[in-house]
Amino acid sequence: MPEIMKHTKVYERPIHEVIKPYEENGKLKFVTPSGRRVTIYKEAGFNPEITKALLETYERIHNEALRDGRLIIEPSNEEMREWSRHLEVPHNEGENKSLYYTAKGSTGRSKSRTESNPHLAPKTKEEHDELLNEHYNLEFLRTEKEIYKLEKEMDTLLEKMGRKHSDVLDEIRLRKIGGEELTPELQKIDALSLKIRELRKKQNDIEKKIKKPLFSISEIRSAPLDRIVETYNRIVDEGKTRGETPAPFSSEEIKEALSKLPDALKDVELVKVRARYGANPKASYLIEAIVPKEWAGKLGRFLKNNFFELLEGDEERAADGRVVFIPNVKGLKKKMIFSDPITQTGFVLGGESPEERVDYGGELKKRFMEMMQTLWMIEGKGVGLHAGTKELRGLENGKVVEKKGAAIFGLSGTGKSTISSHPHFDPEEIKAVTKQDDMVRIDRWLRAYADEKSYYFKTLGIDRDPHQRDILKAIMEGGSEVILENVDVNGEGKFDFSSDRLTPNTRAQVHRKELPSSDKENPDLDKIHVLIFNRRGSLFHPLEAIQDPLDAVAELAKGETMKTAGTEVGAKEEPTRVPAFNPFIPRGYHQQYFDTFYDILKNNLDVKTVLINTHKKGNKNIDIGTSVRCVEAAMMNTADYRHDPLTNTHHAIKVPGLNMEEFDTLKLFPDYHMYEEQRKEQLLDAVDYMRRTFPDIPILMQWADREEHRLTGKITPREEWEKKVRHMKKE
Repeated sequence: MPEIMKHTKVYERPIHEVIKPYEENGKLKFVTPSGRRVTIYKEAGFNPEITKALLETYERIHNEALRDGRLIIEPSNEEMREWSRHLEVPHNEGENKSLYYTAKGSTGRSKSRTESNPHLAPKTKEEHDELLNEHYNLEFLRTEKEIYKLEKEMDTLLEKMGRKHSDVLDEIRLRKIGGEELTPELQKIDALSLKIRELRKKQNDIEKKIKKPLFSISEIRSAPLDRIVETYNRIVDEGKTRGETPAPFSSEEIKEALSKLPDALKDVELVKVRARYGANPKASYLIEAIVPKEWAGKLGRFLKNNFFELLEGDEERAADGRVVFIPNVKGLKKKMIFSDPITQTGFVLGGESPEERVDYGGELKKRFMEMMQTLWMIEGKGVGLHAGTKELRGLENGKVVEKKGAAIFGLSGTGKSTISSHPHFDPEEIKAVTKQDDMVRIDRWLRAYADEKSYYFKTLGIDRDPHQRDILKAIMEGGSEVILENVDVNGEGKFDFSSDRLTPNTRAQVHRKELPSSDKENPDLDKIHVLIFNRRGSLFHPLEAIQDPLDAVAELAKGETMKTAGTEVGAKEEPTRVPAFNPFIPRGYHQQYFDTFYDILKNNLDVKTVLINTHKKGNKNIDIGTSVRCVEAAMMNTADYRHDPLTNTHHAIKVPGLNMEEFDTLKLFPDYHMYEEQRKEQLLDAVDYMRRTFPDIPILMQWADREEHRLTGKITPREEWEKKVRHMKKE
């Protein structure tokens, strides 16, 4: 047991000084609790009551737990793991090689699925059998849902044909006996019938393994199909996590939750752990988290594994950022997650009920990203990017002759991590080095500073993707510091990476040293030469380049991509926009973010900006190999481009290793006029989105005015005003 320290600094600055901003040159100035001087735009807003409540609550929790001997400071990973043995899931992938979790994620699981606490590992054979039985029940219902979809599709076909199911099946059988060819409609009906028979057989096999149905099998079989789907959704989908921060709470809700928290924790043993946000000592922040002792093996170790080691003297310093993470708060009806980017204080509070519990380690990571990247910006140092970074090193006779760095932007599921960690195809000519896979901060010279020590990979389907073999190997052989979240364990004790039974948001935290392509010595990137925006859509070219910094910052602001299935419950492939591809920019800080980014681009005109489509063009799929070739060509400057006046971008017409004629617009869209109209409509929709979302950000309105004029010929109010000014000057 580590020694319980008698005292520790919480803040460098008194609270009353922190919450007294002063105005200078139209901007608000603050001194943070750790003594850092920051500047924010007035538009970002400031609520002194909430700031004071956050700081006072954190200080009270910390000091009361310290006084009562309930606060343990800086335990070792081994001690934290021992305290949380009940969270481990038994498996037979190797003798104590790694620590794995099947934690529920942010929103918890439905209580009806099991009477025992569902995130705990089975301690007895009876508990194991109960969980296995639950698995078979859910598998039965999942199969029933698949059958329902197929039968509905068949009913639609039969309705179009105007025929009965039995008559069509008889015709198919007679045609097969006579050796006659089936019509396309009959072929579809035959294929659907075969799939349904296979699924029914699978159901019969599952039914034999079910010992105690959650619902009567006969009741399910006799129930209307719509009810079956409703039952399935109630049991399974309620327990899945969106992996997103909830909508902002009102001041009253936050103050009420904070007022309950100290009393709710008065008998809870707490652990405080610290780490460094950032690898470079000159560009890092001291962060700390307070978590319950029983959760330290997951949440405390998550913090220590994900971020960097402490520096000398950190024990005596006040932290730059702090989070209280309590998975279950007694008396709290719903989960509440919020943070303050000015004082860098955050809370992740789960509700009292199992359904409202929050134990997803990603929430801890997200709170510090939200606060520390904003702190970097309001200190005037640069901006944070939701992007992976990599370096390509050109080789001649085994010697490095050039280095090119890139930042790869994109939401979860767009290929950002896969491309960032891809080893590329010609190891004798190019060496690919992964720096980061998720988040970095850039300064005004486009140096990229690593935020995290570990990667946080999505694992759903990872064992079936040949381009992620290195990642899978790192997960399976990564040693005791690997943590899997939400990954299912089947009845044989094997990890089932294809299962989304707990949630589609399955994750693995892996130390960077375990990935072969990772730079083991220096995770920072000396210079970004290419900014790569990952997009998903059917109208985009595989590789496009843009020239103007204004276009680049507008493309970043649009954050144009697709939602992908697996990122959140029930997500479909549909267009979406997330400003800067970055959900971690606090509300109110977008103007400061985009102004700073634009200034950086204007001061680094040698940087190139390209757009990568990781989805498809027309009906031609773009696989990960194609995307990686495009990234390589953009970084090593080996692509040839042709200007497209419609989009005002330059389309790649030649990429080494690819036949770009396969993606020719005229081939994929025979009706070019229709394509042109759809693309123009998409561009004008982006203009409309910019006006609605960022009406108060001048540089984005400048882009919107210019694009609207370019696409429609319409004179904008700005241009009309400039025309009048020019006329007045002439007179």
